[in-house]
Amino acid sequence: MTPAVLQESITYAEEEAAGVSPYLVLDIETANLALDGIKFGDPRGWKISVICLTTSPGFEFFGQNEFIFIHTDYWGVLPKEIINDPRTVSTQEFDVFMDLVYELKIPIITHNGDNFDWPIIENSPYSGGTGYFIDHFNRDNLLFDTAASLKQLTGGHRFHLQDLLHATLGSDISKTMDAANAPIAWKEGKFTEVIDYCLADCHLTGKMFSAASADGSILCAPSKSSKKQEINTDSWKLWLNSQNVLNR
Repeated sequence: MTPAVLQESITYAEEEAAGVSPYLVLDIETANLALDGIKFGDPRGWKISVICLTTSPGFEFFGQNEFIFIHTDYWGVLPKEIINDPRTVSTQEFDVFMDLVYELKIPIITHNGDNFDWPIIENSPYSGGTGYFIDHFNRDNLLFDTAASLKQLTGGHRFHLQDLLHATLGSDISKTMDAANAPIAWKEGKFTEVIDYCLADCHLTGKMFSAASADGSILCAPSKSSKKQEINTDSWKLWLNSQNVLNR
């Protein structure tokens, strides 16, 4: 695609969004739990059920603000309402989508993506992943992991997404499911419930990132602690402002 055609793929549903660099948020759910031989930080053994991406507020990519990729191993067991959903394709299409995202230089935000989502995505399709490698995204500074950033900013502390949501968006904002329950729900055939949870996590992560970037700080307690820390997040805004999608 030419730059002009690619540029036309980006639209802004809200006028104020046109002044902010657009971004995508990515999250995955897996079909298995952290059982014997499978552990966080090690991509071996994990099997993707669904990959979801959402756009930043007011931004659409090819006329959509939500994208759903179901692992090919499960495509044949999905109900028709999911297969016929225009947002949904199999992970066989993931590399084409990501190549377009890269050509547009659209940044992608995750929460704990460096340690979990991306390594599993890079696994072979026959080993539960997609086989898509992200070295070029890293090289161009197009990936941002809020969990990794907070760990660096606080000297190694970890922060749960739920606590960050309360700190930035209010105590009435919560995740729609416990992450450990998603693989169980998937195995029970509750595909729509898991997809909706994955999409909700993307939207919430994006809202948390936007709020923290705008405020310049987060007041939040690390996991396994009740003592809140004030964390300067000016670097988040600087990173986002450094992005320049097709020199727009």
